[in-house]
Parts: sequence; structure tokens; C-alpha cells
Amino acid sequence: MDNENKVQHHLSQLFSLPDDDSFDFFDTNLEFDTPVFIDPFLLKNSPVEAERKLFERFGDFFRYAYDQSFQLSIGKKNVEKFARLLTFPEPRSIYMGYTEASNRGHGANLTTRLLRFFLESSAKEYVRETKYFPEELYNPISLQVFTDGVGPDAISDITANLIMDYLIEYTVEQANKWNIELKPRMALDRDGFDFDENTWKSGGYYNLPANPLNPSEPVIFVPKHLLRGIDEIYDDTKSRVFSILRSDTGLSEKFSDLLNKSLKKVTMDEVREVFLQEGSVHYRFLKQLQEDRSKPYDFKTDYLGLLADKNYVDYFEGQDLGSIQSCEMLKNKTRELLSIFDDDHSRRDGWKDAWKERKGTMVPQAEVVIGRKFRGMGYAYFSHFPEVTFIAEAGTGNGFVDFQIIYRDCRIVVELKLLSNASLKGHEPKIPAYVHGLTRQLPEYAYNTKAKHAFYVTGQHYDGKQNTGVDHTPRIKELEGFLPEIEKALKENVPGFESLTYLNVKMMPHGSSSNA
Repeated sequence: MDNENKVQHHLSQLFSLPDDDSFDFFDTNLEFDTPVFIDPFLLKNSPVEAERKLFERFGDFFRYAYDQSFQLSIGKKNVEKFARLLTFPEPRSIYMGYTEASNRGHGANLTTRLLRFFLESSAKEYVRETKYFPEELYNPISLQVFTDGVGPDAISDITANLIMDYLIEYTVEQANKWNIELKPRMALDRDGFDFDENTWKSGGYYNLPANPLNPSEPVIFVPKHLLRGIDEIYDDTKSRVFSILRSDTGLSEKFSDLLNKSLKKVTMDEVREVFLQEGSVHYRFLKQLQEDRSKPYDFKTDYLGLLADKNYVDYFEGQDLGSIQSCEMLKNKTRELLSIFDDDHSRRDGWKDAWKERKGTMVPQAEVVIGRKFRGMGYAYFSHFPEVTFIAEAGTGNGFVDFQIIYRDCRIVVELKLLSNASLKGHEPKIPAYVHGLTRQLPEYAYNTKAKHAFYVTGQHYDGKQNTGVDHTPRIKELEGFLPEIEKALKENVPGFESLTYLNVKMMPHGSSSNA
């Protein structure tokens, strides 16, 4: 297949970089945000001295913000001006973040949360008094504990904004090294913080690489050794704090009432109070995180499938996949792709991608991780049919359907769920997610997109043979029982709707079929 027919989203593909991943910067997707973030711990422990020095900027900035908040409290500072200081817009040019649907992000409330922290939280004293931070260097990770709604994505945005001048210089250096064209006068709305004047720079024009998919937008490179996948962060703050308290006799006695409570009933406010009463716990908490997060994400192994679009681009090369000339043919091709996806997991070694190790135990990957693999295969498959549009996370006006496939006026929706996902979803009465996807989400998506066909796909990790005592096979029968009613309702309410298909993909561990 000619390169021009391949779906190419990643920086290496679009800039013709080596396939051996020998370049230092992250091979980001230039159409969709990739769920990775800049981890302050990795900046602090970077192998590059200049980057380690950048870590000190957190303390410089937030100490200044603390001083300004004090001025605000005595009536000598304007609230609106202070809010502007605490504004960290998502740096779109690095193409990273939590949302995979675009590179626009969802960080509008960060300023409000930071403002509330500085105006209302007694924990703001920790910004000025850093003896309870490893090496007495302020780390914005502390904000995640003391501020509701601030997670790794927000911390990454804060970090990128504060080191943007370094990233600009790094991008130019790497572009010159790899013969990537620099387009003159590319506009950046935010180009860093002026630590001499203590104010945000107002943006400027730079010679930078242009996004080949959107030539008016610049691209900023980020060293991959500073990055971590958002999905690999699963720290349970409450559990970690309990472990610290129980490991110390004095702390166990002091917080005995808290330790006697069920962990599920402990609130984050109670955890914050522990930190405020005993700064040493805050210190040990950050010290443990620093040790646990000492290594960046392994992009070569890529166990979260962050580069699936790139890795599967040649998956169907050399195959005669035929053509599509009708809606029925599109339906059959979609079924064929799903069968290939099924075979990859149930007959070959693809099941390994559906599992991950956590604390010495193999557990199912998240739905979004498995969805990335299908997305990569879907882009590769339908790139052989130029007349077909394959869309991941397609907006419907009422949420995002996982996948939408379009040929002329024929629309097909595909929703993917794991049978292990039984978290309660939806309006009252709440129902398990694997049921909610079929009975509520998929019908809504089919109606809003005017779909002619719908596919509901589940992934099964347990069939009672994994020495866990868990068997999700009955859930398959449960879903199959809903199918006639759901299909009937779709035909009655969606003009032109024709069929609903259910497929269960077995993702249980098994030996290679070649060894059978």
C-alpha cells in the first residue's frame, strides 16, 4: 500500500523519522491528544542537568504566588490579577493530555481550584515552608493531595507552562538535528514565565515545526524521559497514608481513631488533616512517590498502547481486503475487522495486551487501553478503503461513541466494554457498566448518529479457569437476553436502522495455537 494511503498521525510518520525510535523526544500523535503527562519527579531526577535545574522553578513560582495571596488577604492585591497569575492554559502544541478526542483539553477549572487553595486552604503554608519536601524542594504534586480535582494532567499543564521556554529551545535543537523544517513566525499564545519580572510572557512568534495535519499550528517537542502514561498512575493516597501511619508506633497511637475506621469511610479531608498535623507524613508520602516514579514510561514496551496507531499501521499491508460499495458491505467489513480483533486475542498472543501487572498480580487492562489497540487496527484496516471514514471517540451530541464508521449515508457505531467493568453507571436506577453500555449508551449513540448498524463488543478476562473463582460467562448470557428488545427498539426509533450485533472477545491467558 502506498504511504499516502496509510493513516499517519504520529510525529515520526509525518516527519519521516527513523523507525528505530532513536530520537530523544516523544513520538506524539499530532491529531489526538495522547494521555501522557510531564511528571515533576522525572524532571527532578532527569539525566539532563539543565532539566534538573528547571525543577526549582516550581518553588520560585509558587512562593511568589503565596506572597501575592498574602497581599490579597490584606486588601493590597486584585483578585482578578491574582487569578491571571494562576492561569495555566493547556499547551496545545505539545499534543498531550487526558482527552483523546482532540488537543483542546478540559482544564478550565484549574485556575478556580488553585485560587481556592491559596485563599482558603491552610495547607498553602507548605508552599513557603518546604522542610516537609524531599531535599526541601517544593513539588507541585503536593497540590494533588490538598486540592480536589487537580490530577496528573493539571500538574503536567502547570509544568509545561513553567518550562515552555526550555521546550521551545529543545524543539529547535532537535528539529535541526533531525532535519525537520522550521516554519518562520509560528505563533504561541504562551511562551513561559518571566522569573525576573514575575509575570507571564504574552506569547510570541518562533521558528518551529508546523503540524503537517494542521500547518497553522506549531509543534513543541517534549523529551520522552520526562513523561509518564496517565493510565499507569493508580496511587491510592489513603491506602499509602495508612501504611505510613501503621509503620510508626508514635503515629499509630496519635491517629488511632482514624486507623480504626474502614478505609472506604475515610475522607480526603481527614488525610489532609494528617498531613497538616504531621508534616513528616507529607514528607514520607512524597518520598515514596518519588522512589516509585523514578523511571519514565517505557515507550518500547508500550504496555498501555499509547502508540497503537503507529504500531498497527502496516498490520494489513499486502492483504487483498476487497472493496466497499454498499452499506451491507461496510457492515461485513466491520464484522471482519472485529473477527480479526477477536482472533488476535483468543487464538494468538494478543491476549497479553489485555493484561497488566500490578503489585505482582496480573489484572485486566483498562477499557481505554484495549480501545487504543482496536483504534490502531481500525485505522490501519479502513485506510485500505479511502471511501470510508473511521472515527474514534466520535461525538454524538450526547457523549462519545467509542467508534463510528461511515460510508456515504451509512453509519455504523461500535461500543466496547469489558465484562469485568461492573461499576454502577447512569441515572437511577444505576446499573453495571457492561449492561449500561448496551441498554443505554449504544441506543442513544445509534439514535443521535442515525446509524444503520450497531455493534456491541465485550472483552472477557475471566471464565473461571484463572484460579480466581471469577467467571464472567453468565454476563454474556445476560447481555444476549437484552439483544432482541434493544434491536426492536432501535428499529422503531432510528429511521433506517437495520441490525444490532453482539460479539464477545475472549481475552483469557492461553498458550499459542502453534503449540497446540
